[in-house]
Amino acid sequence: MFEKNGYDFIRNDKKNDVYRERDFIVIKVFQNLVNQRDIQFNNAVKLVIDRFGKGAFETRTGIVRDEQEKEIT
Repeated sequence: MFEKNGYDFIRNDKKNDVYRERDFIVIKVFQNLVNQRDIQFNNAVKLVIDRFGKGAFETRTGIVRDEQEKEIT
C-alpha cells in the first residue's frame, strides 16, 4: 500500500526490501496514527507519505528531523 501511494523502498538483487532508518520511522509513525489516534489505514498511509515520502526526509537536517518526529508522535 505504501508503494502504491508513492513511497519507495530499496530492494536488493533478490527483490527483498532493504529498510533504511527513515523506513523504520515511517512505519512507527504509521502505527501511531492507526493505533493511538484511530485514523483509518488508508488515510494514515497517505498522511505518512505526504510527510516523509518522495525524498523530502533526506534533505532535512538532524535537528529539524528530530523536532518533526516529536510533532507527529
